[in-house]
Amino acid sequence: MTTFYLQNVRVLDPAYGRDETSDLYVRDGVILPCTAPPAGVPRIDGTGLLVAPGLWDVHVHFRDPGNGAAETRRTGAAAAAAGGFTRVVTMPNTVPAGDTPAWVREQIEDDLPVRILPSACISKGRQGREVADLEALAAAGAAAFTDDGAMVDDDTVMREAMTRARQLGKPVMDHAVVPALARNGVVRDGPAARRLGLPLFPPEAEVEAVLRDIRLCRETGCATHIQHISCAGSVAALRAARAEGLPVTGEASPHHLAIAAEEIPGDDGHYRMNPPLGNRDDVRAIR
Repeated sequence: MTTFYLQNVRVLDPAYGRDETSDLYVRDGVILPCTAPPAGVPRIDGTGLLVAPGLWDVHVHFRDPGNGAAETRRTGAAAAAAGGFTRVVTMPNTVPAGDTPAWVREQIEDDLPVRILPSACISKGRQGREVADLEALAAAGAAAFTDDGAMVDDDTVMREAMTRARQLGKPVMDHAVVPALARNGVVRDGPAARRLGLPLFPPEAEVEAVLRDIRLCRETGCATHIQHISCAGSVAALRAARAEGLPVTGEASPHHLAIAAEEIPGDDGHYRMNPPLGNRDDVRAIR
């Protein structure tokens, strides 16, 4: 059905400042202004439903090549469309890593229900030692650069990558965790850590990485996106950078918005993630 009249639906459109209950007339899949639908047009009660512009997800994992059993472009795109997303940015931590133009071109399929914007690796092989051919990756269609799953902790490599990315007009996204500070920790300090005797993942491992990325953003002018922020210190650093006028943005995963480390039950391994859940103060700051 591509022609119908949707009644009593919540219309949310931040671009035009709309958040109201309204009726919508859709003809041949296009929303048209209308105070009353033509005769014979099906009417649908939209009470409790939300209509909004297509959503973007800037951090998704479609696991092909290498791990299609977990997710493929087709299954991931179908799930995204079902959730109201029209564009998604895929991560390059596949097997092999997404550091070639051929890999980028493979990610872009025209017959999917959402548009895939592939990010490509910052470094060759996602090893963090040598900057990939960013120019060729951008020409192939890469929307951004990231070694997601691993921080590029060599300042020289990251500075070069950010300088080149800025020249290309592409953002750099960083998995902000300093490996030497994380020390293979799996949980933040709190009841679960003490109860289970698990190694700690200090928030400083993330905050120091965020501060490093902000410093390099200031030096290079490259648009910089901090991935999966999980603690209050990172939020404070990001706010200060934005107040300074730097082109820095950040994101948080749904679980870091909804669950605190104090709420981890028993020894349920489903609550182990990277970065780990923050405490209640972290959750409040991220929200």
